[in-house]
Amino acid sequence: MAMLDQRLETARLILRMVRPADIPALEAMNADPEVMAMSGAGGTLDRAETFKHCCTTLGHWQLKGYGMYVLEEKQTGDFCGSVGLHWRADMQCVELSWILPRAKWSHGYATEAARAVRDHAFAKMDFTELYHFIDPENPRSLRVAEKLGAVRRGEIRTLVDGSERVTDIICVSSRP
Repeated sequence: MAMLDQRLETARLILRMVRPADIPALEAMNADPEVMAMSGAGGTLDRAETFKHCCTTLGHWQLKGYGMYVLEEKQTGDFCGSVGLHWRADMQCVELSWILPRAKWSHGYATEAARAVRDHAFAKMDFTELYHFIDPENPRSLRVAEKLGAVRRGEIRTLVDGSERVTDIICVSSRP
C-alpha cells in the first residue's frame, strides 16, 4: 500500500504532520470537556495523555502509511484541529475522523479537510471504503459525514448504566 501524502492543502487549510509546537493547542483542545464529549476518547486528556496521543499518531503514520493530520489555517497559521485516517483494530476498518476546537466549529473546516483526506485516500491508496463512528448526540459530525456522501450503515449499541443505548452511528464513505 502506498503511503498517503504527509501534507495536503485545501483552499483555506494546510494538513500536515504534528509538530512539537502544536502540543499546547492540542492540549487545550483535548482538555475541553465539550469537545472531548464527542471524540470517543472517553473524556478529556491531560498533558501526558496528549503527548502520548501525538506519539501514537506519528507511529501510526510509520506503521500504516496514513494517519491524522494537524489542520493549520493558511492565512493566519492558527491551529484548527485534526483530521485523518486511523486503523480501528476493534472494528477491522479504517476510520476517517475529525476533531476541532470549539472556536473552529461551524466554519466548514472539518468538511473541507475530511473531503481532501477522503479524496486523496481513494485516489492514491487502495481504500474503497472509509468508516465514520459518530456519537448520535453529535449533529455537527453527522452533517459532515452527510456532506462527504457517507451512508448510514448501522449503529453500535452498548450497555450504559444498565440500559442499552446507541453509542455510535456507523456511516461509510465509498469510493465513487
